[in-house]
Amino acid sequence: MLQLVAVKSGATAGDFHHGLGSIRLGDYKAAVAILAPLAEQGHAKAQFELGVLYLTGKGVTKDLVRAASLHLQSAEQGNVKAQAHLGHMLDDGEGVLVDHKSSLKWYLLAAEGGHINAQYELANKYARGADGYAVRKDVRKAAKWYTLAAEQGDMDAQYELGVMYSKGVGVMEDDNIAVKWFTLAAKQGDVYAQAALADMYITGDGVLVDYLRAYMWSNLAAYNGDESSQAAKISLANEMTNRQIVDAQDLSSRCLSSGYSDC
Repeated sequence: MLQLVAVKSGATAGDFHHGLGSIRLGDYKAAVAILAPLAEQGHAKAQFELGVLYLTGKGVTKDLVRAASLHLQSAEQGNVKAQAHLGHMLDDGEGVLVDHKSSLKWYLLAAEGGHINAQYELANKYARGADGYAVRKDVRKAAKWYTLAAEQGDMDAQYELGVMYSKGVGVMEDDNIAVKWFTLAAKQGDVYAQAALADMYITGDGVLVDYLRAYMWSNLAAYNGDESSQAAKISLANEMTNRQIVDAQDLSSRCLSSGYSDC
């Protein structure tokens, strides 16, 4: 979506990038000094970045109302980051009155513009339905938005999509596809996906039964704090030889030390 930028003479794209550079260096006051004039002149990206500084209280006194105003100005020019932030603020009443209907509007615009978090949050709205989310439950739409976010690498969306395919919710049940999404999420460290993947290797849903990989994923999920996986690992060990347990523990160590790239 085209972002309209109206900047007066003397203010350049370089000024904006200097402002971003100041943020990266942690010099927030300098960033405010650079971004504020640009924001006043209608620079959508500057409005968004300045809004974030007001939202977090970095370089300025924290002011949620000012942050919301800046995000609105930026969002109205098509800035998808501002649209996504504004959707969140309208849901939570940060600097604005809670307005789930307007939140849905901004999330939808941001999601259509390719914003991953907006796609994920929009999917959540459709998955949960009318409990204060201004939409009727629609699991097909939820699956659509989870898919778009998952395809861009969103770990939470990948896990949720795995659940939908494993249960046939919003999509045709397909354990092979469920395994695909659980694996992608598990390799990003999602503990719930790791536990789900372990279960599928135990039952043989979407994969061949493989107690070594089931133990590996249960072991990793337990390491990452999932208590039920600790019990699953113990139960699995009762069905395995000592040699298999050692091999599975080696698989776990190799997977973890490689940052989940060698699993």
